[in-house]
Amino acid sequence: LGISKSKWIAGIVLSATILISGSIWAVYSTITMKSMIPVFISAFLITLCFILLILSKNKSQFRIINHLIKLAMVFGMLTPVYWRIIMIYG
Repeated sequence: LGISKSKWIAGIVLSATILISGSIWAVYSTITMKSMIPVFISAFLITLCFILLILSKNKSQFRIINHLIKLAMVFGMLTPVYWRIIMIYG
């Protein structure tokens, strides 16, 4: 695949992820905002990746996007740990 088709596919996946993050926030909006911090950070990083993906032109910019997506995944995976810490110490 070419760069433009790859950007299109990645844009669809990132758009779906942004919509899913928004729906999670809408469903769990009764929970305190403090408990949704990792979801907000992850959604912000994914939105930033989406914008950078549209503007990217060379391999180093794609590498930055790759690292930001991995960081967003780490925040997403650590969300249950964060919730558990809030339940114990919050």
